[in-house]
Amino acid sequence: MVIVGVDQTQLISSAFPLVGGGAIGFGVGYVIKKLMKLAFIGLGLVMLVLGYLEYKFFLDSIRARAREEMISQFVQVGGG
Repeated sequence: MVIVGVDQTQLISSAFPLVGGGAIGFGVGYVIKKLMKLAFIGLGLVMLVLGYLEYKFFLDSIRARAREEMISQFVQVGGG
């Protein structure tokens, strides 16, 4: 089918940037979507590990140890 008055090479050359831009936009959007999904899965796993450590009172022992060290440093500085 030939359209009268329109050169096909001109039509193709003017449509190519639109098609290329659309394809690049689709590809970038797809990659960003996958990276965000991976980031949220990683964040969820970190929260899961922290929740497990809190459940096993591992983090509480670290806080107690840090609290004792801070108190001993304040006593040493204050008693100077």
